[in-house]
Amino acid sequence: MEANFLSGTLGATGINVHRLGLSASYRPGERAVRRSLDEGVNYFFAYGFDTHMIRVLRELSGDAREKAVIATGAYNYILWQQDLRQTLEKRLRQLRTDYVDVFHFLGVMKPKQM
Repeated sequence: MEANFLSGTLGATGINVHRLGLSASYRPGERAVRRSLDEGVNYFFAYGFDTHMIRVLRELSGDAREKAVIATGAYNYILWQQDLRQTLEKRLRQLRTDYVDVFHFLGVMKPKQM
């Protein structure tokens, strides 16, 4: 069996993703996000403030949206926790989509924080 170094399965989800994903928290620009799509990257992580990423992803339609794996998340802060449902609903509105493929709950340091 020949190894595939360009793509793999995302954990136990069965979702096939490019081994290189893109987050736009560092604000690379819309051109960089579009270029990553053109080059075959299909895993995109976006926070609400990642406007470069959000603008490009919300333009995806049909087959292009089906090929993209869109991830977002909420962060567990030390003194307070984000409302996960509220954060997800806000991201859905920002991305103008009815679903995200992966939702990360970030910053969990102890089992009781789940």
